[in-house]
Amino acid sequence: MISLVKPNRPRFTDVEGLAAMVGGGGVFGVGGHHFARLPIALLRAIARLGVKDLRYVCWAGGLPLELLLEANAVAEVDICFSSLDIFGLPPRFRAAAETNAVPVRDWTALAMIQALRAGQQNLPLMPFQLPEGSDMLARVPGAIAAPDPIAGITTGIIPA
Repeated sequence: MISLVKPNRPRFTDVEGLAAMVGGGGVFGVGGHHFARLPIALLRAIARLGVKDLRYVCWAGGLPLELLLEANAVAEVDICFSSLDIFGLPPRFRAAAETNAVPVRDWTALAMIQALRAGQQNLPLMPFQLPEGSDMLARVPGAIAAPDPIAGITTGIIPA
């Protein structure tokens, strides 16, 4: 008898096996914050494999982005900020941003959260509060201002 139910068992692998799942040209993000809960062994394994042309999409850059930039693995960056906390601005990120070696799109945290939520929920877009006096609409691809159909106020709209 053949079951149509997918097995609900996680696929276990080692760090190298997990790194091998990261393909060049893909979208990649890292959890954790500053120096806590970062997958450093995974990032080093990705660097050893020579993965290239990643689109780094993450709330924060910091140490993970520095490691991937050092490995020349990143082609584009979408972040809200990049910092090494008390150690200051990350040098590889700063050099890449200042020389335009890697395109950097600067997001507000709320716009990024809403774009990711829209994707998670299989929605084409999500609203978000526009930051007063910001030029973020010119910097984030696809973000627009539109009247809220209920309140009538100007609201940001971000695609998934």
